[in-house]
Amino acid sequence: MAFDIRKIDTKAAAERGMTFPLKWDGEDVGIKISVIGAGSKAYKKHKAIVDGKIASAEKRGKALTDDEKNSLYMVLAANCTTGWTGMVLDGEEIDFSVEKALSIYEEFPVIGTQVIANIYNITEMVGNVEITKDS
Repeated sequence: MAFDIRKIDTKAAAERGMTFPLKWDGEDVGIKISVIGAGSKAYKKHKAIVDGKIASAEKRGKALTDDEKNSLYMVLAANCTTGWTGMVLDGEEIDFSVEKALSIYEEFPVIGTQVIANIYNITEMVGNVEITKDS
């Protein structure tokens, strides 16, 4: 019998999320960032806010600028981040908080961009949950 895709629990995968290594110039820099995925409750909540603000601006005939949209997506990224290790700024290790994540992602877009990419990496996240086996 063919593989039944019902066995892939993408919702559980999105909630469980994943931890990925931050890269700079193709190299792992020793920072690990944990995120939940697209499809998780937090993602859906904050994505709806992003979509609503974009739609509202367009209805008013004043579309958001790319910078304004990027800021909204950095808020989404920060709210889908669940932690990190090894994050150092100016010689000081930074404890995780959503507020600190937002500040870092806005100041260092290369980090925020990697976070967003990994929020959508459901294939990798599915590998973190057990696939239902036939009985």
